[in-house]
Amino acid sequence: MPDHRRLILFGRYPVPGRTKTRLIPALGALGAAELQRWLTEKTLATLGHASLGGIDFCFEGGSHAQVHRWLGHRHGVAHIYPQADGDLGRRMAAALDQALACGVRQVVLLGTDVPGLTADHLRRAFDALGHNDVGFGPSTDGGYWLVGCRRPAAVFADIHWGSDCVLDQTLMAARRQGLSTALL
Repeated sequence: MPDHRRLILFGRYPVPGRTKTRLIPALGALGAAELQRWLTEKTLATLGHASLGGIDFCFEGGSHAQVHRWLGHRHGVAHIYPQADGDLGRRMAAALDQALACGVRQVVLLGTDVPGLTADHLRRAFDALGHNDVGFGPSTDGGYWLVGCRRPAAVFADIHWGSDCVLDQTLMAARRQGLSTALL
């Protein structure tokens, strides 16, 4: 497994009533938490089978001990740590910057809500980082499901998270900094 690459999975510890809350009316609190558990484990399995780099699980909810008991080093998880404080941009920036500060040359971060994720998606993300400073997996709602970088990129400030202009605002921030970008 290349040590110059890192995959960071952003996820939540599956607490009934506190995860996938918008789905509770349809699935119930336990069902929504079970979906979170399943999505996390499925995504980690995909990351592990891809064998493209070290895997970190960066979590919200639960304690480090709970998450470690749940995932331990399954699926190749090398590091487990809590997400930083702040909005989504601050949390992503902190995780990406931490990996780059440790000497990683290419880092890809994604969430657990990508059930169709394949190893090919991840390979394409790392390939894009061979020629670009940052890369994004655009989503149909105007955001992105994956972000990768090969150098620190302060592109996550002043983004209207949850809106349909997240990708456009992030790309504009990258252009202002002179960063080359790729879309998967």
